[in-house]
Amino acid sequence: MQLGVELLALRATAKSNCAFGRLVRAAAIKMRSSDVSAAMLVARLYAGRSEIVDRLSWGALFRLSSPTTPLSVRQAIEARVITGEKIVASDLVRARDQPATRMAA
Repeated sequence: MQLGVELLALRATAKSNCAFGRLVRAAAIKMRSSDVSAAMLVARLYAGRSEIVDRLSWGALFRLSSPTTPLSVRQAIEARVITGEKIVASDLVRARDQPATRMAA
């Protein structure tokens, strides 16, 4: 999570995608661009939300933060996590395919 936060800070200082890439390389961060994007995506939504981060795997956090996850699904899963329910990445895949009204169960 910390790396994602640091990448977001770098991104905020970059004037272009090329400049951002140079900053990442200069910081000696050896990651594929898709992994950099994923780390920033998760950090945007969940940095500072230990009640979520501490209970989900990286894969589940990535899927939950994905733009393809509807907001209603994301909020329903977050609520379930906060109440202590065990959620795994496969639950997120199923949840995206179900109507939001069935998520509360």
